Amino acid sequence: MDNRQHINQCNYNESVINWCRSNNFPFNDWIIIVTFYTALHKLDFWLHSNTGLIDREITEYFNPRGKKFTGHGARNKNIINEFGTVAPYYIDLYRECRRVRYKQFSLNKITSADLNKYINIWFNVIKNFTP
Repeated sequence: MDNRQHINQCNYNESVINWCRSNNFPFNDWIIIVTFYTALHKLDFWLHSNTGLIDREITEYFNPRGKKFTGHGARNKNIINEFGTVAPYYIDLYRECRRVRYKQFSLNKITSADLNKYINIWFNVIKNFTP
């Protein structure tokens, strides 16, 4: 994806978050997942802009000892290295997304407070982030 596509996807995902919230969408796990991918596209935009990395490079990372990371692991390393101020929030959102996507078996365990915590990472931290 190019920068324009990342921003378009980010904006679309945010509209999905807003629709879910205004329509009392009952599946909080999916709202958290969409929120994570909204943040991902915003930070991919900044990785493209600030480092010149293309998508393939964003999802490949070699640490100083030569260990290779791919996919989300590589992106997480790039975000930690480039955007230290928002990286802990992004990683928290990433971990919660993985938890609810792969390990959540009871939707009732995601409280409104839990949901708001993760949505607020997007709206209060990452959305307006500029490096």
